[in-house]
Amino acid sequence: APKTCSSANQLLELQQRMSRSNNSARTTVLNQVLVHRSGSPAVKEYLQSLKDICKDQQERCSSGYRSLSPPNETMTILAHWSKDAYYAIVISKNGGIPTIINVMRAFLNTSDSDHEDFSPERAFGKRRNKAHSNASRFQACCARVLFALSNQSEGMKRTIVKEGGVDVILAAA
Repeated sequence: APKTCSSANQLLELQQRMSRSNNSARTTVLNQVLVHRSGSPAVKEYLQSLKDICKDQQERCSSGYRSLSPPNETMTILAHWSKDAYYAIVISKNGGIPTIINVMRAFLNTSDSDHEDFSPERAFGKRRNKAHSNASRFQACCARVLFALSNQSEGMKRTIVKEGGVDVILAAA
């Protein structure tokens, strides 16, 4: 079981052990320490939100209803978190990679005209720039998250490939 570092002495001892150990053991120890950082409940909540949205989107599409708007705000937050080693681990450990790929698939063949649009732009009658549609911005943001995660570790890279992430990214391009 992972141990937390409650004092400076424990942290110093952990750093010394890490410097004496090989890279894989160092990564394992570092991962165990990072798991105890405070933001993991928020990451889990955002990932669950994406899972729920993905399920709703799939149900709506199979029933012939209009598509939901892509969850751009949620994905933007995950894009910021995915650049941080700690959050990347939390995202990966909580099934974030398959969730992101599945939500990309769910919104892959939608255009802005397909969505029920509750955006401020629509409320004020503003036109959106067609070159940067809501759907394409969402797909690009998902791809950025997967790219950032792939840069964190070989294991995350393998998971992205195994889950079909490369194919989804190419289909979104």
